[in-house]
Amino acid sequence: MHPLLFVLSFGSWGTLAVPAFGALLAAAFGAGIVLTSRLAGRAGFRPAETLEACLVASFAGLLAARLGFVVLHAAEVSSFGDALSLVNGGLSGSVGLAAGSVALALAARHSGLRPWLLLDSAAPGAALGVALTRLGCFLEGCDFGKPLGAPAPAFLARLAVFPRGSPAWVHQIATGALAPTAARALPVHPSELYEAFAALALALVALFVRGRQARAGTTALCVLAGYATLRVLVDFTRAPSPDVWSARALLLVGLGATAAWRWPRARALRP
Repeated sequence: MHPLLFVLSFGSWGTLAVPAFGALLAAAFGAGIVLTSRLAGRAGFRPAETLEACLVASFAGLLAARLGFVVLHAAEVSSFGDALSLVNGGLSGSVGLAAGSVALALAARHSGLRPWLLLDSAAPGAALGVALTRLGCFLEGCDFGKPLGAPAPAFLARLAVFPRGSPAWVHQIATGALAPTAARALPVHPSELYEAFAALALALVALFVRGRQARAGTTALCVLAGYATLRVLVDFTRAPSPDVWSARALLLVGLGATAAWRWPRARALRP
């Protein structure tokens, strides 16, 4: 757990603490937009139109991710201002991804672009963004997994031991799994790292598929199916919660609805 990436000192002007999750979330947006722009350029999209669609999708995704968290954790929100604040954290990644994808497709259609080709270009960047944000989650200590069993490898047990005061420690105290005097939490599954590494692999697969796809939408559906699968598998290492069940439901419903609507209408790519 390392919630602060670094601290900048400005002498008498004070200091600036850079949170790890915030920095990696910003890196995820930046890397996703750059990668999407490059892939879209190869597909014939104009840079200005691609950037505009990406910015719309980023804003919509971030707003929806926050509102999704507020709905799922209404008891933790005390006011309207608190609901819109990102200072205290709290984002629903699956809601944000869904909203961002829809916003990207609508922005593409509004600009007269082929939505599915733009979604294909954005799919590898979206997977890369998931990898970066989940690394940020691990450093922040959130979205931790279930306690590890006794046969767990020693390196795994050492990897995900969070300190006193961490979200895992607080949760284990609240559920009676740990004594309040404990200096650290019980070792847990590093679920965030499982998802980060799997999402990075998915981004590489998406790049491979995109270079060889024969129909628009193939790469986007590949990433959607791959992320739905890995998310369901990784969530088995987490305790059941509103976030876990909502992510599974949203991803699986989205996958089924998208495939049913798109595939019978898929058109071969044209120069």
